[in-house]
Amino acid sequence: MSLRRLDVETIDLYQLHRIDPQVPFEDQLGALADMQAAGKIRHIGLSEVGVEQIRAAREIAPIVSVQNLYNLVNRSAEPVLEYCEREAIAFIPWFPIANRELAKPTVPSAR
Repeated sequence: MSLRRLDVETIDLYQLHRIDPQVPFEDQLGALADMQAAGKIRHIGLSEVGVEQIRAAREIAPIVSVQNLYNLVNRSAEPVLEYCEREAIAFIPWFPIANRELAKPTVPSAR
C-alpha cells in the first residue's frame, strides 16, 4: 500500500485523478470516505470533474480541492473555478502554462 511505501501513517491529500466510468461514482467516493474515516487519508480532492460531480461527491465526503485543466488558452473549467471560489474549495490548475506558443521563450526580433 502507498502508506508503507511512503512511510507515513496518513496521506494528507488523496486526489482522485480520474473518475472511472466502469465503477459507480458513489463506490469510488465511498471507498475514499472509508479510508478517511479510518485515518488513512486526511483530505479528499478530485480531478477533471464538473460542478455537478463536485456537488454529488460532497454528499458523500468533504472535498477540499479540485484539479482541472485550466490556462490562458483553455478556460473551459471556469464554472468549476467559480464554484470552488464560492464554496472555499482549493482549485489547482493543471497545465497552467499551456503549451506550444505560450510556453516558448520569447526571442527579441532582429531589426
